[in-house]
Amino acid sequence: MRKLALIGPILATLLLAGCVPPLMWVKPGSGTQEFSQVRYGCELQSTATAPVTPQVTGIGVNKYDKGVIYSTDVNDGTRDSLFRHCMEANGWRLVQQAPAPSAPASPLPATASSLPVAPPSNNQAANNSLVVDRICHSGKLDLIYHAASCWGPDREATAAQADAFRRRYAVSQTPSPKGAELRVPPVGTRVYLSTGGFLEYLMLDGPLVVTRNASNVISTYPGFFFGLNPNQVTVPLDQAVAIWPLSVGKKASLQITTDNAAFLYDVEVLRREKVSVPAGSFDAFVVQRHEKGQGGNYHDQISTYWYAPREALVVKQEIRLVAGTSSEKSWEALSIAPPDPSRGS
Repeated sequence: MRKLALIGPILATLLLAGCVPPLMWVKPGSGTQEFSQVRYGCELQSTATAPVTPQVTGIGVNKYDKGVIYSTDVNDGTRDSLFRHCMEANGWRLVQQAPAPSAPASPLPATASSLPVAPPSNNQAANNSLVVDRICHSGKLDLIYHAASCWGPDREATAAQADAFRRRYAVSQTPSPKGAELRVPPVGTRVYLSTGGFLEYLMLDGPLVVTRNASNVISTYPGFFFGLNPNQVTVPLDQAVAIWPLSVGKKASLQITTDNAAFLYDVEVLRREKVSVPAGSFDAFVVQRHEKGQGGNYHDQISTYWYAPREALVVKQEIRLVAGTSSEKSWEALSIAPPDPSRGS
């Protein structure tokens, strides 16, 4: 719905398609913390009043998208209008940002917010109007991640930190004859979920799959099947992406520790099969992730994902909780909507 980017102390930029200067939310005397709180409240309020309601607009018929259901969110415009009214009621105003001066010929290392949001991958749309709020660097985890705001003591990644991370964890985009390489669909592709809301793919930044949901929460997933969060202490990224390229029988194991617990993950590509969900029928790799707590931690969960390599996205997720608690839910893709440049305008 909205694509916001925090710029220094001022808040957020709403990037628009084309050459029109972007709009910014501004409020004299206010900063990023108040903006984030107000924006989050307005997102919840507007989404509750005008929930995501996909409407089928067509069904693919050619060999590349046969059976794929395309849709649009009929409440998108209403929700956007409600969001803007809510922001204005809290004292925020949209103003047009002055065009930035031409960049000097010599490079200026700065924070990652001064860089393109991510180096475009082979399957990324050239017009990247979908941006994330911040590219942050975690000294604790020694990696970068994308989020609405950096966690705890973390700060925005410098250009050098972001570039070093991408070089260290470079992901091959060369098609693999025996499996599926790590890819994401075109920027802005949305998968509407049976649990409500949607998952929108923003980019592939090195090995990091970056998405946002209907509440504009931005998430970072190393290698698709693991999520990053501020409580983690160690995440062995090399092992998290070792399952790629996918091929039947391939396995990977790793241990992730948090502030007060440890978890062992065993990941395996079980099989390749045709799966049918409301969005259509897809050729998919079935990937299972078994997550078990270590020591006195009795958590035990089995997550199964159906990853469609041609579409470069997950079309189904099943969660089976053996012991403990989990916020994850099972879902199926109701429909898949291609990128829409008018969103958020």
